[in-house]
Order: sequence, then structure tokens, then C-alpha cells
Amino acid sequence: SITVTVTATDGTDTTTETSTALVIANTAPVIDSLTVTPDPATTTDSLTAVATASDVDAADTATISYEWFVNGNPAGTTDTLDSSNFVKGDSVTVTATATDGTDTVSSTSAALVIANSAPTASIDIDQTSAVTTDTLTATVSTADADQDTFTTTIDWLVDSVSTGETGN
Repeated sequence: SITVTVTATDGTDTTTETSTALVIANTAPVIDSLTVTPDPATTTDSLTAVATASDVDAADTATISYEWFVNGNPAGTTDTLDSSNFVKGDSVTVTATATDGTDTVSSTSAALVIANSAPTASIDIDQTSAVTTDTLTATVSTADADQDTFTTTIDWLVDSVSTGETGN
């Protein structure tokens, strides 16, 4: 608190004092920044929110909490949201809330729309070395995290030239 004291005297007579006390109010913390990574995000990404906050009151420390929403529905309350919480096309937002124990302030990030994940493919050939008369077999594994329909093309090459063979 701040106290102001006024003393009046004419040099001969008594002094008159008046005091007024003023209490300094708390100032709410401020969210300085809020980011979500990765951006853009796909169905295989976990999302991470990072917020920074400040408080002009020297004795106060801002504490930050998070709340995630997927298509407007609550989805989590930590700084990370696992990919199991959303699918392609979902709108994901996060709210960061800063408090100094007395006052609270919130800031919402821009919405992220979850993008398509590329399909994955791996190939395993049944031999590690071969001669020209050997028959080789390729085992192909494919997947799509978004469950999209996709096509697989196999092309055998010898010395970087297509053989015309397209099967396993």
C-alpha cells in the first residue's frame, strides 16, 4: 500500500497532518505467445502447445495450463495432444490459461485443421544377393493412417531400367 502524508504549518502554530492509504491492486498476467507444433499437422502427429506469460507484479509468477478441443469438444488438459484424439479434417484448438494466484487470463490459438497423412510402403526382397537365374520375390507392406483408399505400383528395375515386370 501507498501512504501519503501532508503536513501543514505556518511556522508558529500547530501542524495538521492528513494521511490517505492506497492499496495497489493485483495486475492479471498476460499471455505473450501461444504456438502449436507441428503446423500443418497430420493424423500421425502429436500436437504440442507452448505458451509464455508474464506478470508486471514483481512478486507474482504466472502458471500456465492448457485445454485442447477437437471440433469444439474437450480433448485434453496437458501441453501435448496425442494423435489418437483426432482424424483427418478435424479442427483442433488449444486454450492457454495463465494465473498468478489472484487473477486469470486466457488466450486461444488459431485452429489447426488436421491434414492428410501420406500412405507408407515398405518392401522386403527374399534374397540379399542373387544371380541372373534366380527368381526374386518382393513382399510389400502398405498402410494409410487416414484409412484412405490408395493404389500400390511395383516396378522391377535392373541397372535403373524397368524390366516391365510389375508383380511381386
